[in-house]
Amino acid sequence: MKTIDNYIPRLADKQLSSLLKTFGAVLIRGPKWCGKTTTAEQLAESAIYFGDKSKESSYQAIAATNPALFLEGKRPHLVDEWQKYPEVWDAAKTSIDKENKGNLYILTGSRAPKKGTTIHTGSMRIAKVTMSTLSFAESHLSNCEVSLASLFANPEQNIGAVSPLDRQAISKQIVLGGFPAAFTREYADPSIFGKQALASIAESDIQEATGKDLSPETTRSILRSFARNISTYVENKTIIADVNANDSSLSATTFYDYYDGLQKLYVIKEVPSYSPSIRSKTAIRSLSKKEFFDPAIACAALGIGPGDLENDPKSRGFFFECLCGKELGVYAEMLGGELRQYHDRYNLEADFTIHLPDGRYALFECKCGSKFIEDGAKGLLAFKPLYQEHNLKFPNEKLPLPSFLAVITDEGMAYRRTDGVYVIPVGCLTV
Repeated sequence: MKTIDNYIPRLADKQLSSLLKTFGAVLIRGPKWCGKTTTAEQLAESAIYFGDKSKESSYQAIAATNPALFLEGKRPHLVDEWQKYPEVWDAAKTSIDKENKGNLYILTGSRAPKKGTTIHTGSMRIAKVTMSTLSFAESHLSNCEVSLASLFANPEQNIGAVSPLDRQAISKQIVLGGFPAAFTREYADPSIFGKQALASIAESDIQEATGKDLSPETTRSILRSFARNISTYVENKTIIADVNANDSSLSATTFYDYYDGLQKLYVIKEVPSYSPSIRSKTAIRSLSKKEFFDPAIACAALGIGPGDLENDPKSRGFFFECLCGKELGVYAEMLGGELRQYHDRYNLEADFTIHLPDGRYALFECKCGSKFIEDGAKGLLAFKPLYQEHNLKFPNEKLPLPSFLAVITDEGMAYRRTDGVYVIPVGCLTV
C-alpha cells in the first residue's frame, strides 16, 4: 500500500508475511504506539482506519447494518483498531470461510474487545501475533552479537562481544521506552513518550477499553502502585491497600475494573510461573510476576528520569529486570516460545525462563553491575542438583535439563564462564 521512509524494520515482519500466506487473516495486537499499524501497512494493499473521528457516524451505521463493507478493498486489506467495531471480526471470519484462502485481511488492535462483542473465536482462520515496543535488536541499540536461537542450537559454544551501551545509556532507555517515534523524532526530555502514553491511558483509553467511567486519577494511582512494585510477585490486595493508603476508597470489585482494562490495553501483564517437579507443589510459588509491557510507562507513573534511576541502584535493578523481560519476551515470541519465571519459598528463582515448543528451555537472571554476576550465576546453578535429584528419584519421569543458563547484564562483555553460565549484556542480544 505504501512504504514509509523512516520505517524501522521489525522482527515480526517475516513472521507476519508467512502467517498471512497460511491464514485468511492475521491479528496484530499490542500496546498503543508500538508500531502495529505501520508494520501492517508494509503488507497491506488497502486500509480502513477506525480511529478516524471524522467518519465515526458512518462507521457506526455500517457496523449496525452491514459490517462486511468494512472489508472491501484490495487484498490484503487492513482494518486498523478493529475492536472499535467488533462486528467486523465475525464478518471477516465469514468472508474467510467463503473464500477459503490466505492473504485476505490484517487486523490491528491496541486493546482486547469487550466480552461478548464477537461470536466466533477465529480459530484456524485468524492467526494472532503480539507486538511489543521496539526491542534493542530492532532499534539497533543492540549489536546483535549474541543470538538466543544460536545458543539453543549450540548451547556449549563460546561467545565474545562488547556491549555498545553503558550504564547511563541503559538508564536513559528504561525511561525513553521502545516507542518507534522515540527513534525517528527529536525530543528534549526522554520521559516525554512515556508521559504522553500515560496521559492517554488514564484520560481516555481505559474508559474505552472497559466501557466504564473510570477515574483518570485512580488509574494513575494504580499504575503508580504497580510501578513501585515492578518486577515483583505483589498480590493485588497489596496494590489495593497501597492505593487506599492515599485517601482513596477503592474496593476490590472496582480495582478489577481498572486491572482488567490495563491488561486489555497491554499496559501491564502477568508473567506466568514455571512449575517443574523439582519441588513439592506447596514449595513453588504459583503467583505471576507483575510487569509493564514497557518500563517507560512505569517511570512516567512515578515521575522519574534517568538520573533518579542512577541515584537509586536498588530500584534501578527492578526496572532493568522489567526491561529485560520486554526484550526476552520479544525474542521468545519470534522463536515461537513463551516467557515465564520461577520462584519458590526457599528463594530460589529465575527472573525469566524461555520455553520453546519442542521442550527446550533456558533460565535467566538479570543483574546490574559486574559485582552481582556471581550471585546470578550461583542462583542459576542451584537448579542443576534439584533436576539431578529428581531424575534419580524418578527415572521414568526424567526432567530435561535447561539448554543453557544466562545472566543478563546492563553493560560490559559477553562471555561463557568456566561453569558454563553465559554472561550477556542486553546490548548484545538478538533473537
